[in-house]
Amino acid sequence: MGKTVKALGTHCYLGGFLIGLQRAGLDVVGSLETWKQGMNGARILGLPSQEFPKKPRLKEIKSNIIVGNPPCSRFSHLSLSFFKKEDHENIETFPEILNLSQVARETKAGTIWWETGPLAWSLGEPLLYNFHKHLKKFWGEVATLIVRIDLRSIGIPQKRPRTHIIHRATKSPPPGCSRPIWPPTKRVGEWVGQKTKGFKLENPVFQNKSKNPVEWAKKKSSELTFRSMVPKIFSKNDWYTTAVVSRRLMIWKEENRWFDLLEHASLMTYPLEQIPKLLKVAKTSLGAQVLISKSVAPKITEWVAREIVLPWIRNEKKDGEIKPTLRRQGIWKLDLRISPKMEKALLSGQKTLL
Repeated sequence: MGKTVKALGTHCYLGGFLIGLQRAGLDVVGSLETWKQGMNGARILGLPSQEFPKKPRLKEIKSNIIVGNPPCSRFSHLSLSFFKKEDHENIETFPEILNLSQVARETKAGTIWWETGPLAWSLGEPLLYNFHKHLKKFWGEVATLIVRIDLRSIGIPQKRPRTHIIHRATKSPPPGCSRPIWPPTKRVGEWVGQKTKGFKLENPVFQNKSKNPVEWAKKKSSELTFRSMVPKIFSKNDWYTTAVVSRRLMIWKEENRWFDLLEHASLMTYPLEQIPKLLKVAKTSLGAQVLISKSVAPKITEWVAREIVLPWIRNEKKDGEIKPTLRRQGIWKLDLRISPKMEKALLSGQKTLL
């Protein structure tokens, strides 16, 4: 396996990114945060988290890799209208990723890995290219890999497309990886039921006065204008849910009830045994859901670490079935999304492979 890789988080909020790295065998040495509630939640989950210093003095911290999930809103379908063209090109308008490079310089880390919204794959290319050039100023040689991936790509029944960007101080090209897990073998009701079996909360249901969630959701869907708050109704026979985001309430159609916090947390692959502690920090189930939704699903970072990042860092020879394509000098792309064609085939009962 090689030497243990040490990771330092920057803007990881509740710390899902870091939990995934721990599961993959990395040594998480700390996390620098600006969101106090997320930082407190991360501590509850047992993660070393502290406030981001105004003048970082990090030379004593030994870290091979800097990771983070800075605010994804500029590359999100839900909030795209709030941003200008400049926000998708100029790295100076995105201080959180500049923090990543600042911390990498201070700690002499040779890898930066961050996660953001799905539109970074296309709309974000100018900004990613400019950040690539920015890193060249102090790293010299830089290789960048842009990965388009979905939780469904690794067997989780939640449609949550994301972009992961990995920058390395190297000439070596990124490795290939395994095929996504498709088609799924379990419906969302069965999958969630198995994951939450044996776990309980004293008060797991969201506090809402409506005794008929399905009818309430139908009414609210036509009233709400901010898409992340529009409630969603799902059948247990569906293959997957939409993304767990912010204050969106989700409802089981057959039982006419809200998804509880454990069900939300299972879809985000958080450790369910820690959720009661998290609830104490968040005060309410909805507050805890907001914390969870603003972080990275641990399973996705565990998978990307095992399949791509660790083999690349360790220069392991790995000839994966799906290989990155060279976009321009030093910048590769790897598309692991579940395409609309694959979705359509699944929903119509056809058997498909990527």
